[in-house]
Order: sequence, then C-alpha cells, then structure tokens
Amino acid sequence: SMVAELGREERDVGSSPLKFSALVKKYNDVAVGCMEGSSMDQSLVCLLKAEKLLENAVQGGKGDGDVGPGERLGGDVSSEQIQRLQSMTYNNLGCLYRRMDEPETSVSYLQKALMIEMSSSNPQVNELASTHLNLSASYSVLHKDVEALRHGERAIVLLQGQLWPGLSFRDGMEKLLTKIAKEGGAVPRSLLRDAHVLSMAYHNVGTQNERLGRIREAQVSFNRAVRIGEKILGPSDRMTVTLQMNNRMFLQRYGGVAKSSGLQRSRSGVSLSKATLAAGAGSLKSGSSSKAAHARTKPGVGKGKK
Repeated sequence: SMVAELGREERDVGSSPLKFSALVKKYNDVAVGCMEGSSMDQSLVCLLKAEKLLENAVQGGKGDGDVGPGERLGGDVSSEQIQRLQSMTYNNLGCLYRRMDEPETSVSYLQKALMIEMSSSNPQVNELASTHLNLSASYSVLHKDVEALRHGERAIVLLQGQLWPGLSFRDGMEKLLTKIAKEGGAVPRSLLRDAHVLSMAYHNVGTQNERLGRIREAQVSFNRAVRIGEKILGPSDRMTVTLQMNNRMFLQRYGGVAKSSGLQRSRSGVSLSKATLAAGAGSLKSGSSSKAAHARTKPGVGKGKK
C-alpha cells in the first residue's frame, strides 16, 4: 500500500532536509486523497505519522530513519520550513477530525496551526486566511456561531487586504476583473486559489449571519460568494454551481427579498456539498461535512494543503 511505501521511505530519510520535507508532504498528499475517498482511518494514519516526524525533528529525535551519530532527523531543515509543514499537517488534521465528527479535536489542531502561522516571521496571508476558514467551519459544527462568524470575517479581511487593499468589495472586484481582462482573460492559479477561499469564507459568513438572524447581512454575503464564483472561478465551476444553488435556496426561504423585519431566525445553516470542496488548484483544503473547508497540500502556497 502507499502507506507502507511511505514507511519504507521514512527509514531512508536520515539527515536529509529535502527527503524529510518531501516525506511529510507526501504523507499529507496521501492523507488528503484518502479523505476525499472517505478512507478516514488511512488518512489519520498518514497525518499522525507526519505529525510524529515533525515532533521528532523539533526535538532532535531520530524517528524511524537511519540517522548517524550526532545527526538529527531531517538534518538542518529550517525552523520556518518545519512550521509550514506543521501548519499544513495540523490544518489537515483539523479537516479530518471535523469530517470524523470530532469538532473539538478539530478546533484544537486548527488553533495550533493558527498560533504557528501568527508567530511566523514571514506570515503567509493565504495560509492564515484558510486556517481562519477552517476554524469557522469547525466552530459552526459546534454551533458556536459568533466564533464561526468572527473567523470567517477574518479570512475575508485578510484576503481582500491582499487582493485589493483599501478598496470596497465592489471597487476591488471591478479592479481585479479589469486586470484579468487586460491580461487576456486567463485567471492566474494563485488567484483561483484565493478566490476559492474567499468565496467559501463569504458563504460561511452568510450562513452564520443567517443563523444569528441577520438576514440582510447574510444576503449580502451569499451574493458576494456567488459573484466571486461567477466572475473569477467561472460559471461552470463546481463551487460556483453549488454557491448559486445555495443562494437560490436562501432566497426561497425568505420570499426572494431579504427584509429587515418580520423574519424568523434560521434553524440551520446552508452546507456546501463535499464534492465541491475537494482539494484542487494546487493548494485547496479538502471538504467539510458542514461547511466550506480546505485541506492543504502545499505549504507556503495557500491553504490547500496537499
């Protein structure tokens, strides 16, 4: 099996920083693939192995590899690289435990990832944003709607501050779309990744606002999620199609137009389908059983952690 093959590779890591980093990434890659295929037990095995490797490297341990006298597992792998690999692994553990209906454990791992990222000397905005997105999803499962809303909004602030600093949503989108058009209409891969996270964050914020009875705010958020999908991801993208469907359902619940009074508080949030949330575009996180979420597959390129 792939897990057994990775175990053999682990014994060959020794003090090579490149082999060490590659192996931790492979464990995360395989874990996200297993998660998408609903092989949760296999996914957990891979992620716990990655976590143990990182712990051994931090502590100067030898792990299961052949390390010579005076050498340490992974050699002189940088602390920054270890932090990024930890952030990736903890995010994927957070996604997995949420999928396994253990949201408290999920939050615990995601908080560890967030602390690492916030203490970094070179914080990556897209990584921070997708960790906040994952926390929003897990807090939502716990029905901690205020916390879920706060983390969803933080993801939005971070990404929009990077995509169009100082501009409103409308002006920022207009500027971004003008730039895309001038460059021939092709959307850069990094922008696709950020647009996925931003659209999911707006969706989550809409869901939490609806749960909290803030229907007008929810409508604004759902509309923005759909606009990002249609204009950047494309009208045929699976995420866009799902966002459109959920927006239609929202409007049906409130007669097509959200008014400021006379509306009952929503009993439950809207969910994105698991299929829509598969890791993709190089670095999107895998799905959640309840909300948009994002498994990582590449440290340092956003929060898809594969």
